Amino acid sequence: MSKILILGNGFDLNLGLKTSYSDFLAGNEFLELSEDSSNLLVSYLNEQAKSSRKDRLWVDIEHELKRYAMLLSLPRYEISEGSWLGQKIKAFEATPSYSHITPPNNRKDKILVDIRKAVKTHFQQLKTALHAYLKRQVEEFKGKSSLIFNNTPAYFLIS
Repeated sequence: MSKILILGNGFDLNLGLKTSYSDFLAGNEFLELSEDSSNLLVSYLNEQAKSSRKDRLWVDIEHELKRYAMLLSLPRYEISEGSWLGQKIKAFEATPSYSHITPPNNRKDKILVDIRKAVKTHFQQLKTALHAYLKRQVEEFKGKSSLIFNNTPAYFLIS
């Protein structure tokens, strides 16, 4: 059987799948990941989504992933204390894991190194949650699908 792959044109949304990033942010997989406050990427996306629109959860996820990566690449002295990352560093400074490190600039450097190390794990957790969410959406769609294209059920085209 030949398969067709349709990307980025809203085909999935037109079929009724809840596959937008807004749907993902409101889905159980993202919400469960959000309960783990140690995932700074998820925390960052949550804060951006909540501040962007009051009427619904929305974030330009590609743009925010880029901004997050750029934030983490800044040298410590360019991170303002009022920024999202500056606030996270300040919160970590008070924890027992870091409060004993002196002088304060060494403490901030250590925190930033640790945050940067965790980024890969945090991104992988987000990717895994998105994959599980989309898989669940396709499985739910299979049970409801009555759309047929060239004698092929629609869910075969997207799974």
